[in-house]
This record gives sequence, structure tokens and C-alpha cells, in this order.
Amino acid sequence: MVGIVFSTVKSKINLMNNTDTLKVAYLLSDSVVALGQIGAHFQYVTRARKFSLKTKLDNLEQNYIDSNYMEGLHYIRFVKDEVKRFNNTKHPQKQLIVAYTTLERTFLKYFDEHLVNFNISLKTIQLSDMEILLEKNVLDAYAIKNSGSTLHKDNEPDINLAQGILKLLFPTENPDAEAILFLPLDFLSNDFNRLTSVPDETEITEVIPETTTGWAGITNFVKLSTLEYLSAVELKALRNQLKEDGKLCREKIGEFIKMNNECTTSITDRKKFLDTELLKEALVLETSFNKNALVNFKKVNEPANAYIYQLYTGEAPVEYFCRYFEEFEMFDELTLNYVKEQIASDGKYRKHVPFICVTKYFKNDEWADEVLSNMEQNDAPLKLRKFISVDD
Repeated sequence: MVGIVFSTVKSKINLMNNTDTLKVAYLLSDSVVALGQIGAHFQYVTRARKFSLKTKLDNLEQNYIDSNYMEGLHYIRFVKDEVKRFNNTKHPQKQLIVAYTTLERTFLKYFDEHLVNFNISLKTIQLSDMEILLEKNVLDAYAIKNSGSTLHKDNEPDINLAQGILKLLFPTENPDAEAILFLPLDFLSNDFNRLTSVPDETEITEVIPETTTGWAGITNFVKLSTLEYLSAVELKALRNQLKEDGKLCREKIGEFIKMNNECTTSITDRKKFLDTELLKEALVLETSFNKNALVNFKKVNEPANAYIYQLYTGEAPVEYFCRYFEEFEMFDELTLNYVKEQIASDGKYRKHVPFICVTKYFKNDEWADEVLSNMEQNDAPLKLRKFISVDD
């Protein structure tokens, strides 16, 4: 079972939520693929030190364009103009050489300070030491690049990322592996669901065939803790310790993904599978997690406001993901419109996309119990009543 984690440069998703999602995917999956911004982030500092002068300038220029930092952008473009002018001078005078050398040395110091500040920002979202977890076919990271196509050239990386997510395609040596999206809590957030129009059950059954829309329900299947206090080394040790006890759980998730891929079962049957077959093995995994010596050692010193991580799994219509992309500004309008057109015309797009969503709440909070109670009463504040089965 391959877990896919992704983020984009312009996304409004909280970066810490993306780190939480990556940690959970690393713990629960056979292998993880980190795509887009999060795939590039925790390798950036090491790689950036080896960049050429031109690449450093280009990198910072794009960084400042994305962040709309005009003062920094003006400085970078000034340096680029001066570098170009010096390189075009066939026989520079000594005074020009001295001035250029000073300019280059000043910029390189400026870039090193940028890397220091960037690394500090990664530490605040617990991503700075994750690079040591990179391992082929365990945790692979990819920044989606432009392949040189002239069609939507500037948007090609984003288009490739969006299409790869919705088709569950990913760069791997095992393209036949069952893949599932790991998503941050924003995917099930109250604000997003309030703005997202999911038809009522009667509207779905009367207007839209079950094969094209509707939810297969969601299932709260694992509850974890202490993740925010685990270092990368500890996370790797915990993954290895839970590997055997979590094997059947991963296999059941793989079976659910396969059922979704083949579309030979009804939505109701898939929901029943989640609530019975998967939950049984998820309980084994959760019990093993709670008994783990490392977890309990970390719990001793965690504060009262430590997080509990509640995981939900299910499947959502591909159209819902487009609205999710749009609401959190993951892709620009051109990319979204292109992908929507492809969904409407390309039969290779799946109708539903399986996911695991990583939500969290303070351990002294009653939020999770309220959510579960509301699900039973069909009146959830997160609009969980919309996660419905439509094929009775």
C-alpha cells in the first residue's frame, strides 16, 4: 500500500498539517511518495547549497514572486542584471571585476542567510530533520517539474501534479501498487464543508448515478498520539516496531483501494468493508501503538495540550477534490479549468478517490466524542451527514 502526500506552493493549507499527514503516512504505509512542495521542502537546504549562482538567483526570484515579496524581488533582479552585464563584458576592467566580486560575495552571503531562515521555518513545522528518512521505496520525494511541453508550459508542473493526484499516479518502480491519498484535516474542515455543495441523498439517487458521485461513508479507524514529539529517528524506529502488527491493516486498506479501483462492488458494500474488515485490523494496530514502549515513554513528558490524531478513511467523488483544490487555492484557475475539462472528457479519471484524512484535537478536548455522536445522530457540525451511501 502506497501513501501519497502532496502540497503546493500557493496552498492555504497550514504547513504543520501537511507535516502531520506525512508522519502518519510514513507510519502506516508500506511506502510513501511525497509530491510537490512538501516533496521539495525537506531536501531544499541540502540541495540549495550546491546550486550554481544562476540557479540560486532563479530560485530566490521564483520564491519572491510566489510570496509577493517585492523588495527582495527587486534586489534579485538587480543582481541578475549586473551578473548578465559582467558576463557580456569581454574584457572587464579591474574596477568592474572588484565590484562584481563584491556583488557576488554579498549575494552568496544573502543566500546563505535565506537558507538559515528557511531551515528555521522548517523546524517550526517539524520538517527540518525528515530528510534522513528518505529511502528508496520507503519514502520518496519528488518536486514536479516542467517536462518541456509547449501546451500550458508555465502550468505544466501543476497540471501534472493535479492529474497525478486524481488518477493516483505517482513516480514509482511499482505502478501496480494500491495507492491512497493521505490528506490534512482541512479536507474535512467545517469551513470547507460549509462552502462545498454535496447533494442530499435524494438528489443523488434521483439525478446522478451512484457510479459518478456520492460518498462511501467515512470511518474513524485509528487514533494515535505523541506524533508531534517524535523526532525523525524515533519515527523511523516506531515505524519498524509497528510494521508487523500493522501488516493486516495495510492489507485491508489495499483491499479497499482495489475494490475502489475495480468498481465491481457497490458503495454500500465498500462502506460495510470499512466498518467491519478494516476496523478489526485497525484495532490491532491501535492497540500495538498504545502499548509501544517508545510511545509511552514520550507520553510521560508530553504537555496537557498535546494532540490526539484521529484518522478517517473513505472515498470521495473526484469533483469534490476539484472543489477542495479551488477552496484552498492549491492551483490557479488555468490549471483547475484544464483538469476539470479533462475529467469531463477523459475516461481514465476515476469516479471516486480513496483517502485517509488526518485530523487532530487536544487530548483534553471532547471534540472527537462530539463528532462521533453527531455522526450517529446524522447532524454533524463537520457536515459528516453528507458522507452517505447512495445505492440502497
